[in-house]
Amino acid sequence: MGAASKEAAVARFLREYPQIEQAECDHTALMGCADVAWSQIPGCPAGIPVLLRGLLDQIAGPEALRVLDNALMNSVFHVSAAMPAALPS
Repeated sequence: MGAASKEAAVARFLREYPQIEQAECDHTALMGCADVAWSQIPGCPAGIPVLLRGLLDQIAGPEALRVLDNALMNSVFHVSAAMPAALPS
């Protein structure tokens, strides 16, 4: 999936679940995720923090997981350069 397709998938998610973009989230697991320059990572959509917040929403969670999976994987055998920022050690 190319960068444009990933951005389009995030945009579709935001249209379907606009409340996620506006939601306040102080969950400790997400601290600092908004500080990452996601769009500076090659092939990474800037909306990763919204998708990560979406995982915490009972209704939007399944779709957020699907879109996040596609955004972080370039193919079945290759993770994107954004993976280390999304899943720090």
